[in-house]
Amino acid sequence: MKLTKLYLSENQQWFPKLQASQLLLPFYDSHAQGRKELALGAKKGESYLVKNAGQRFFIQVEVASGICTVKNLLATDLFSQQKIVVWLEQAARALFAKEIRLDFSKSQGTFWSENLLAAGFQQNGQVFTKKITVKWGLAFGGGGSHGAYQIGVWQALRELELPIAVVSGTSVGALNGALFAQGDFEAAKELWQDLATAGVLQFPAAAEKTETLQALIAQIASLTSHALVHQGVSTAPLQKILKGLVSHEKMAAKQVDFSFVTTRLRGLKETVITYQETTQEEWLQWLLASASFFPAMAAQKIKGEAYIDGGYRNNLPVDLLYEKEVTDCLAVDVKGPGITKIVTKPAAVNQLALHSPWSLGSFLLFSPERSQDNLQLGYLETLKTFGRLQGYWYSFTLTSNFEEDWRKFYEKWQNWLGKENILPIDEMLKKLRKFYRKAVVWENCGLVFYELIGKLLAIDPTVVYNESEFKAALSRREAGAVHSELSLSEWLQKYYRENSPLAEEKQIFWAYQQLQEQGTAWCNELLTVYKLFPVQMMLAGFLLEINQTEEG
Repeated sequence: MKLTKLYLSENQQWFPKLQASQLLLPFYDSHAQGRKELALGAKKGESYLVKNAGQRFFIQVEVASGICTVKNLLATDLFSQQKIVVWLEQAARALFAKEIRLDFSKSQGTFWSENLLAAGFQQNGQVFTKKITVKWGLAFGGGGSHGAYQIGVWQALRELELPIAVVSGTSVGALNGALFAQGDFEAAKELWQDLATAGVLQFPAAAEKTETLQALIAQIASLTSHALVHQGVSTAPLQKILKGLVSHEKMAAKQVDFSFVTTRLRGLKETVITYQETTQEEWLQWLLASASFFPAMAAQKIKGEAYIDGGYRNNLPVDLLYEKEVTDCLAVDVKGPGITKIVTKPAAVNQLALHSPWSLGSFLLFSPERSQDNLQLGYLETLKTFGRLQGYWYSFTLTSNFEEDWRKFYEKWQNWLGKENILPIDEMLKKLRKFYRKAVVWENCGLVFYELIGKLLAIDPTVVYNESEFKAALSRREAGAVHSELSLSEWLQKYYRENSPLAEEKQIFWAYQQLQEQGTAWCNELLTVYKLFPVQMMLAGFLLEINQTEEG
């Protein structure tokens, strides 16, 4: 089920469909009144378009203190009463509510007392309530050193008090999943905060620092050559660490259903492992097998068979959660190499996908400093996923509001450029979405522009900001930690940003200098550049406005 909030700026897309819809429940005395109230609800952020298994309907809800009060429900097609009740509960789960409330007090019509009572609702006059039952599943994907991100996710889930019933994992996700099943959060956090390459892999240059591109290439060459000669680098250091963490007693007494994926080398066959009598003796070997990224790492021999990384067949094993009949699940993808198995999600299951927009570094090389940042990103981005913070690239308190600044800037921008030259808003938003890499609507343009300026100035993404704190960070150019150990792709991106005239940062700073020199006296050259690169020019203008405001 997907809930898409309705915004007034996009009403040309959804309003005609709303006008053709009818009430499915008697929240109001007429369809016209229901449509009017749902459109008004869009102003308050209460109205959604819901898509589920190819079917659509409109819903208006208010969520407060864990209670989801359904105020309105309209659709273009009629559905059975049983299906409607199921969908309402699923929508309430998607909004993280613990109780659903149907309020028919604004209608004089009849309502379905018998059907709602049969579905487990309690009646109090024209109000029906029901506690929501949720069975949460958690899938940890493979990704080597990116696994620190998953510990940050775990930290947030503890803070949210989210009851996880089923856990699945692949590769590093299997190792973290085992610690999750044991309930060893502090041990897992301490492990990742101290973990370095030499503590995981055994090859000649494992302990060397990779603070330059040449040093990184030398270490990769050492790992590669050693792996080729010895049929995979030994994971003996990691095995030694895990031996002190894996507990048969805790695993036997676990309250969480846990399973993970490895791959039998012969035939590349996916193999699912759970903790039971037949796997106790080789339990640590099975876990290591799931994380053995062959041929870089040595395969694990178990009962005469060689087993390797589970990512070769199923790098994000959400299907193991579906088999346990979860109602909701969180899939944590840390973007490691591997195959994302194609599976069909049951229509009744709500699934949240969690992955960072930021680079998490090399997946084969481990750094305590990088792990700490990745852990913090996992923590903050989970809180954002569950609505405790806002933002995409950065993390802001829910009370932060950047839209007034944006409105003032846009008005000035129109005056500077001339309204006849301004790009139509729909076209501007379309280009901005590609730049931002996430949905953008007129109502959140201020947040989007501030975040993009933050990226441009390399502001630290591992901090929670309020509005004034982020503005202060921009004015002081408070960049995040400059990682000394970058991945190969990060080195290439760094080189491109610093040397290519086509790099977006170069374009924006060039435009910034031109606007600073020209002021409001736009020349034909700048107008031509604006038509070619409108987002870059507007970001330059917005940065200029921020700086002038701070100076004033």
